Amino acid sequence: MFLQAHLPPLAHVFAPSGGLVLWLTLPKVNTQKLAASLAQQNVYVKAGNLFSTTTLYKDCLRINMGNIPNQSFLAQLRLVCELASIQENSNNKG
Repeated sequence: MFLQAHLPPLAHVFAPSGGLVLWLTLPKVNTQKLAASLAQQNVYVKAGNLFSTTTLYKDCLRINMGNIPNQSFLAQLRLVCELASIQENSNNKG
């Protein structure tokens, strides 16, 4: 799978049955910050904290998958992976 091959090593991808979304678990990544960085580049995802009143999903990211993947979509996924890796690496240094 594209995402699993390009995300940081500790990341996990979950595809709930019956849905058109993917959930990513990105340990060591601030998904609110990642979602904001992506939005600045017109890539819109949702940070997991928006779906809970607890901190349980603070390392999760939701991606809607309602369209047929094309080159533009793959470029957006590549950007998600790149920014997640950059953020994880910067968090490991501090």
